[in-house]
This record gives sequence, C-alpha cells and structure tokens, in this order.
Amino acid sequence: MIKLRKQLPLVAMLLALTVFVGKAAVQAFSTASNTMWLYDIESDDPTNPANYDEAPAGAENNCQGSGEVCVVEAPDNGGQPNLEAVTDLLEALESRSPHANITYGFFSGN
Repeated sequence: MIKLRKQLPLVAMLLALTVFVGKAAVQAFSTASNTMWLYDIESDDPTNPANYDEAPAGAENNCQGSGEVCVVEAPDNGGQPNLEAVTDLLEALESRSPHANITYGFFSGN
C-alpha cells in the first residue's frame, strides 16, 4: 500500500501529460488541414462559401493592397471553405476586420 501511494503522483502526472499532448496533437491536425481559398471579387458577399475557389499555392503572397478579401484560410467542406469552422472568421468577413485567416488585397495572379 505504501508503494502505491508513492507511485500515485507519478501516474497522475503521466495521465495529465498524455491529455495535454493529445489536445496539442488534435489542434495541430485541425490547423494543418486548412486550405487556402481565393475570393471571387465579382461577387458581393465574402461570407458565402460559394464565392471561393481553391487558391493556387502561395496565393496569399500575390494579394496587392488592402481593399477586398483576397484569400481565406479555412477547412475544405466539399469543394468550398467551411467558414464557420474557424473562430470569428465569419464576423471578420462581415465587418472586414483583421483576422489571422484572412489576407486582404487584390489578387495579382503573378
């Protein structure tokens, strides 16, 4: 019984570490599965997923200026971005406010 008491804190610490590492792995996986989406500037609603096409690699580097939504990073939902899956993304698109997953500007295509 005394031996078990000495090992109990170690078991608790290992369990906590396992939970922490598991959460970090899930977060890393969900972040890594995001896709870059190019906004169609001829449309008038950046909150509509149908107004996006999958962006070519490095598209966010070809956004010039700061006007319209250029590229959005969000998970793929059947060929369209899942804008609701990213925290505060829809609100940022509606208000045209800064967000880590939005690149503003005009796509130069270079």
